[in-house]
Parts: sequence; C-alpha cells; structure tokens
Amino acid sequence: MWQETGQPQPRFPVLWLGGHAAIRNVNPLEYLRRAEPEADWVHLATYHCGEEVEWTEQAVLHWSIRRADLAALRFAEVDLCVDGG
Repeated sequence: MWQETGQPQPRFPVLWLGGHAAIRNVNPLEYLRRAEPEADWVHLATYHCGEEVEWTEQAVLHWSIRRADLAALRFAEVDLCVDGG
C-alpha cells in the first residue's frame, strides 16, 4: 500500500485491527468492564496518532465493542477511548 500511494512507510504500524490494545496509560477494556460489568467487551482496533492528528499528537485511539453488538453488526455501538499522549 505504501508504495502505491507514494507515502513513506511508518517505522511501526499505526493501525492495528483486532488483537489486544496497545496500552499507554489506560486499558480501554478494563475501563469499559468497570463501567458496564455485565457486558462482554472486545477490542476492535488501535490507532497511534502522530502529527497528522492536530488535537492530540502521540495519543492512542482504541475502538471497542460489546461482543453481542459485534455479532449483530451494530457498529454504531462502538466505543472510542482516547489514551492521551
């Protein structure tokens, strides 16, 4: 993809899909599970912000969703956690 767009490849991936959250200060799943203990939250994606995000350079964005909402494809129910830089 980087060669096709002519953009320099980042030193590390800035977007991870699935897997585990890349935690800087806050674990988004622990936070959500404390707020809503009956729900089964899963991690969708993590994005490491750089200077392209004006309002929060070096922050980490985490998207999470309840497992039932994911199974039903209700992506309007996604939660965004901003882990400040």
